[in-house]
Amino acid sequence: QQLVFSPSVVVSGQEMLLHIDLSSPAPAGGLMVGLSPSDSRLLLPELVSIPSGAKSVDVRVLAPVVVSNTSLTVAASFYGTASSTDVMVVPCTLSALLPEINDLATGASTWVVVRLTGPAGPGGIDVHLSEASGSLTFPSVVHIVEGQESTGVMVHAANVSVRKSVLLHASDGLSELTVPLTVSPVDVALLSLSATSVTGGASATGTITLSAPAPGSGATIGLSSNQSVVTVPAMVHIPAGSTSASFVIGSTPVQTRVLVSITATAGTLTKSKPITVNPAALLSLKLQVASMTGGAVQQGTVMLTGAAPSGGLFVALSSTNPAIHVPAEIFIPAGAASGAFAIQAGVVATKTSGLMVAQLGTLKKSTSLSVIPPVISSIVASRGTVIGGDVVDVTVHITGPAPTGGTSVSLTSGNVALTVPTSVVVPAGQTSVVFTASSKQVSKTTSVKVSGKVALTSKSSYVTVLPR
Repeated sequence: QQLVFSPSVVVSGQEMLLHIDLSSPAPAGGLMVGLSPSDSRLLLPELVSIPSGAKSVDVRVLAPVVVSNTSLTVAASFYGTASSTDVMVVPCTLSALLPEINDLATGASTWVVVRLTGPAGPGGIDVHLSEASGSLTFPSVVHIVEGQESTGVMVHAANVSVRKSVLLHASDGLSELTVPLTVSPVDVALLSLSATSVTGGASATGTITLSAPAPGSGATIGLSSNQSVVTVPAMVHIPAGSTSASFVIGSTPVQTRVLVSITATAGTLTKSKPITVNPAALLSLKLQVASMTGGAVQQGTVMLTGAAPSGGLFVALSSTNPAIHVPAEIFIPAGAASGAFAIQAGVVATKTSGLMVAQLGTLKKSTSLSVIPPVISSIVASRGTVIGGDVVDVTVHITGPAPTGGTSVSLTSGNVALTVPTSVVVPAGQTSVVFTASSKQVSKTTSVKVSGKVALTSKSSYVTVLPR
């Protein structure tokens, strides 16, 4: 009774329905309708089954890919009755031009999708692109390969001095599309640095400020340094809507002072700022202790304001205290910011004071350092108890080697039950001496305090005298 395509006009490569109607319901067991297309590109089943009791059936059909308007006919037959219908298949054309970003800054780029109404036919489709003002750059032709519905192209914004509204135009010969875009200039209003000078090896922070918020694409600012001792990123991106962004300024150790210029570039506009890189200088001279006993050794440390340059550097050392012995210089290797050295104190009989001095170039750092004679550190009996009438050895220790002439130690006993010498001398160069203490007969257990004293320092220990 009826044979019709829906829709009657279809885009190349898209699906449509072939609707078949009978004059009355199909009998028990159903029936078969034969189909015959006028073009072999229209793929149809030769027979379509209509179930028992049904009056119609829909057949899904895929439109062939064509390069021009093509009318196709399908005939249906059943027991000597026949019907036919036509469908118009049109080639696919441009359906959309879709940029990821519509608002571009000078030098920015956006990806644009070129979409068709259906799959491209044999040989594909060439789409021609154009823009009248020259504010955009892109390939003049993009190709959508056979069977594909879209492709993409990168569009770049040229340098402009004023904000421009432009139209990107696309044509495939059968259809045309345009999409509006804007291209905005980027003006660096301010380039600021967190420091006007740094020590080689240290870093600083730079900030780029725009005169207006960045457009939809954001703004990419080029950066450069005119000296290799200062490093900056090649580009800094300021996000859409923002007016500023910061970046890190790096530096390398230098032998001498270097003047550097950092430049920010946006299109044809530039802003520059100077920064000075200084060689490492003396920062401090540190000692473990400010007073040391003659004969002792301690560590001194020279600190720099930054890392030593290639080849390292030497720091001169000296002391105004004749009892202090240090190397004439210390070497700090490249990249290091400090160096340690040994300080040897000579043996002295009296306290001597002076300065420990480090010098790099004309800059000096110093700190006070004294050397003191040894004092008593302990007094220890060889045993803690003694029977009245016996003797016991007692050892006196001092804090360092005794000077020439020795160190005299005054001795006292806290009870007549134990007798000690009035004094004892630790020989020159020695750190201890032994003397003998004599005990007396006692009627009861007696604890005796034995003390030694050097200058103002005294130490004690106890010996217990037992009755015999």
